[in-house]
Parts: sequence; C-alpha cells; structure tokens
Amino acid sequence: MFKILEKRGDRRYGILSTLHGDIYTPAFGPDATRGLIKNLAPHEILDLSGRYPPIEILRLLASHDTNHDIFNNKLRKQYNEIQFILSNTYHLMSYPGYEFIKESGGLHTFINWPLPILTDSGGFQVFSLIHKAQNLKGKVTDNGAIFQNPITGQKLELTPESAIDIQFNLGSDIMVVLDDCRHYQDHKELKRSVYRTIEWAKRCKIRFEQRLKEKFNKLNTHSNSQPHSDASNNERSHRIDRPLLFAVVQGGIDYSLREYCVQELTKIGFDGYGFGGWAINEKEYFPYDLLKFVAERLPEDKPRYAMGVGTPTNIIQCLDFGYDLFDCVIPSRNARHGLAYTTQGEVRIQNAKYKKDKSPLDPNLPSIASKYTKEYIHHLFKIQDSLGGELLTIQNLKYFNYILNNL
Repeated sequence: MFKILEKRGDRRYGILSTLHGDIYTPAFGPDATRGLIKNLAPHEILDLSGRYPPIEILRLLASHDTNHDIFNNKLRKQYNEIQFILSNTYHLMSYPGYEFIKESGGLHTFINWPLPILTDSGGFQVFSLIHKAQNLKGKVTDNGAIFQNPITGQKLELTPESAIDIQFNLGSDIMVVLDDCRHYQDHKELKRSVYRTIEWAKRCKIRFEQRLKEKFNKLNTHSNSQPHSDASNNERSHRIDRPLLFAVVQGGIDYSLREYCVQELTKIGFDGYGFGGWAINEKEYFPYDLLKFVAERLPEDKPRYAMGVGTPTNIIQCLDFGYDLFDCVIPSRNARHGLAYTTQGEVRIQNAKYKKDKSPLDPNLPSIASKYTKEYIHHLFKIQDSLGGELLTIQNLKYFNYILNNL
C-alpha cells in the first residue's frame, strides 16, 4: 500500500496505492470540503493533475529493482501534480447528506472526480465549533458528538461507528478515524481527549473491519467462482482492493501525551497516521519541534500526514521531518483574497503597482494562469470578477506542487 522509494535525509519519496490510483509522495491535496474547491470545477483541477505513468512504469516502481534516479529525475516531476483532494465528512453529512451522495453513486461520481479522495472524519470541524464558537449547540461525550445541523437545525450525532459508515457511503479512498480534537487546554483536559481519541480509534478500526468483511462477503457471493490464471493474478498484484484507514495523533502541545498517543495508536495498527489538532497557536507560532517529535515516533513504513499544513514554508520544513501528505485551504482561500504564490515571490495582486504590470503572473510555471498579465488579473479583482480568484487558485495549486517536486 505504501512503498518508500528513496530517502534524502529524512525526506521520503514513495508511492501510496489507493482504490482510485497511486499517489506519488510527497503530495499536497487541496481542500474540496463540500465536494469542490472554490472557484474551480473538477475538470479544471484535472488539468493540473498531469498524467499517470503507464502500467510498465508502475510495475517498475513497485519492484525491488526500482531505479530511483529514473523515478526522481523524470517520473516524479512529470506526474506529481494534483493527485488527490480532501473532502469533509461533517459538511457532507450536513448537506446534501451522505445517503443522497451514496444514491448518486458515491462522491467520485457525484462530483465527477476520478482520482483519490481523502475524507476527514469531521472531528476537527465539530469540536472546534463546539468548543470555540459554540455554533453547533452541541456537546462531546465518550460516545461521540451531538450537535445541531447548521443548515437545517436538525439534531445530528457523530460517533466513531457512524463516521466510518458515512465515509464508506461516500466511497472514500483514504478514511480518517473520529478523534477528539483539542488545542491548548490544560493537561487534564488534553489527557482526557487523548484517551478518548485512542478509544474512538479502536472503535473505528473495529467498524472499518466489519464493513470490509460485509463488502467482501457480498462481492464473493456475486463473483464468478472460476479460478484466475497466473497472468491475471500478476495483473492484480499491483492493485489495492480496499480503502485505507488513517489514525490521528492528538495531545495538544504536551509532548508526553503526543508520544503516548502515538504508542497506543500504533499498537492498534493503521494504514497511516496524521498529526492532528491546530497546527498553530493563538500567537501564530508553528510548532515545528512538536511536528518533528511526532514524526520521529511514527512508523517508518507508514505514510505520515501533516493535517492542515500549511503555507509553503510550513510544508518545506515538514518535508524535512519526513511527512508525506499535506492538505490546506490556504491556496484557494488566499487566492480569493488576492494573494498568489509564485517562483518570484508572493504577489498581492490588488496592490496599485500591478495596475500597469504587463508581465505574466509566473513565467516559470506554465498554466492557464501564467497566460495572463498581472495588470489583467489586477483588473479582475478591482471589478470583483470571480475569474481573478480562479486564476490565482490555479497558480497557487501549481506552486504548492512545484515546491514538492523541485525543492
């Protein structure tokens, strides 16, 4: 499922196999929280997604005789673009509803997206709103979270079991366990949340395995009982036949709790592990030391997911800690506010100096956005046309993947 092809220091380069294709790591997945990235249609994201290698190359990379120079010098730069997106269980269960999406053929069919989808459990959104803004008028118990649907006002409950069921109904490639997300509370509260996170992870794993058993029993009942040839067996040897399940390491800024959480979660056993919680504190301090501390204790042979990370600077640092997967709203959110990340530095396109700037947005990164001048994009923002945000979103996603491939 996950194979490390090469290491450079603590940086890791590998392949994570999913039901909807391989992800070449390190990789960044933009947040399509409600099934879309704001200002972009799925087909526009696919235009940034490059092409997947032919089956012969996949077999080469999966073999023990992999030529790492070929992979790093040619394949990774050619194919490692937008390889997966992240959607959110909480938002999709609120609207349009996971049963509706299931009846529509699953999330891939519903949004017309053929590549891997990672679904967050919704724990971060539920608990951050309950504990901070209190908009959900809910509460957290040892069984799960009870809250009010912000759209309909209906009472909803999210438990470890229902979080897994919802993600199966969505047709997720990478599922995330329900966790009790906290921030910088006192030690007693953080300790309680870590214990709860571990117990919920156990329940998620049990329910996950139950659903897999139900799925395979159903498939076996309807499948052809004829034996397969050796050739067909070889053909399937590089494919994956189930979704993946990731756990989330909690513990706030308490190093001992983070370490304990890692130890207990790895005893249970998951396909990957994420660094959970708020990545920055109220003073905008990014806890690099803590992220490094956790990465050093996570299993070497499993993908490491820096959840919600982050800015280009954050990502570059976390690459050096050995993290493999990243996601964040920053590329699209900052684009809507007129901030573009380019190979020549940050561009705040609404500044007056760009009104008559006839240079391309980023001459070093070919994309739709690079075909337009800064003065034109400046004009789009001044007239408040959504095309401006669309072009900057394309540029930012292109840049975020550029730093993974070239730095």
